[in-house]
Amino acid sequence: MAARGESVASRRGAGFIGELGWVPTVMLVSAALVLVSLAFPAVAEGHGPWIEGVRNVVLCVSLVGTATASYVAWPNRWNIPAHLQLAFSIPAYVVPVFGLDWLELPSPGVSALYFRLVALGFVAMTAGVLVGRLLASRFVRDRGPVVRIQRVLHDAEDRVRQRVLLVVTACVVILLVCFLVMGFTPALAADPNAAKFFKGVYHEPYQVVSIPYRLTTTVIPLLMPLVAVYAWKRRRSVYWIVLLAVSVGVMLLSLLREPAISGLLLALGILIAFYRRFRILYAVVLVAAYVAGSAMYAVLALLGVKQYQSMVRSPESLLTGIASGAPDIKDQLAFLNAWLPGHELTLGRTFLGGLLPGNNPWNPSVWALQTLNPNTPIEDIRSGGLRLPPSVWGYVSFDWVGAAMVPLLSGVVLGAMSLIAARAVNGIGLEQAAMLMLVYVAAIDVFPVFYRLSYLSVLALIVVLLLLVPWRRIRSRSRPAEQPAP
Repeated sequence: MAARGESVASRRGAGFIGELGWVPTVMLVSAALVLVSLAFPAVAEGHGPWIEGVRNVVLCVSLVGTATASYVAWPNRWNIPAHLQLAFSIPAYVVPVFGLDWLELPSPGVSALYFRLVALGFVAMTAGVLVGRLLASRFVRDRGPVVRIQRVLHDAEDRVRQRVLLVVTACVVILLVCFLVMGFTPALAADPNAAKFFKGVYHEPYQVVSIPYRLTTTVIPLLMPLVAVYAWKRRRSVYWIVLLAVSVGVMLLSLLREPAISGLLLALGILIAFYRRFRILYAVVLVAAYVAGSAMYAVLALLGVKQYQSMVRSPESLLTGIASGAPDIKDQLAFLNAWLPGHELTLGRTFLGGLLPGNNPWNPSVWALQTLNPNTPIEDIRSGGLRLPPSVWGYVSFDWVGAAMVPLLSGVVLGAMSLIAARAVNGIGLEQAAMLMLVYVAAIDVFPVFYRLSYLSVLALIVVLLLLVPWRRIRSRSRPAEQPAP
């Protein structure tokens, strides 16, 4: 009894850290240090070797912290989307910041502004997630909402499996038909870069199948984690294994590397979290997968594959080749450098512009690419869009007020959703955990990113929710009650 009392006392003695957790505490302390660094203009400007080193550390912490802010509310093995973002941060942020000199490419004023925006966004996002965690903890205090979520997942387990089988099979067949109608596959085309984004001679054939193509390439990677879990749990059923292999294959033929690989990595993370094994190996696999995937085009170009040489900007070194696969920092700096001369605020019009299909000028992807390339028609720009931090979206919309408020509000929503998912995942089965993760991934691609909504993300969330809905019960409720016979 004494030993037990001492252990309880020691846990209580941990104070703030014991209540919040080590990872959230580290992130909050990092956010506080970043906030202090914003008070020193010399850090943002990076004058001198020592100051430049401090600036790079603060910038890298801010970028990685913004991408993995949900750890503040969900700091355990089940927060697999944050694990994926952490691994993605190595080629996207760590390598460019410490291995390349991309921050010196634009003018010093643009680099200093970029530093302040990213740092402010990290502080605001972290604070927002903490607030969202506190608000959601009151909502789920009595475990009633969590129990209802678990009951829904349990009741929907069988019908979700059947519907996933039907939907993914249909999507694969439709996508293969799209390849036949277009007459090419992006990975095997003469110009894969143009074929991936359907530019030039590939645009007109794509227009014929644009709607089913976009829909199927959104649904397949979305449901791939469930397919992989079913293939693992039902290993005697060859069909699930074949369906998983074909799903990955058609996504790679579409040159959609990240959705295809992240779906498999998410499924692997679900298995690792459920069985509580091979966590260190999983971390190594995550980092290796994102680094290799980022450098894939560069490696193919260095090996002399001519089709992929146009897709690599400057594969002079290994680090440059890795960073070229995820040029987020370089694109963000170039975007700010192109936007600042006009300094025209969007006033939030890009928040909802992505809900309309087509090249709507206020679609966030279209608007960002057109700002970066003002003299080039959008049909000729070979890119799917720019990954801009929430603070940058807020800044170009409402100036510094938006730079602080957009990541703050995004963090509140993300923190609340993360805590509810963290409570609901405890004590449920493997398939139910995969279903919950599917709903969570689809939801965080809509609600926390209100500043860049996309109709494809909304459709994906609708598809996921329809998988859970008991259709027969809805139909029975919609029928009028039968009148008794006289």
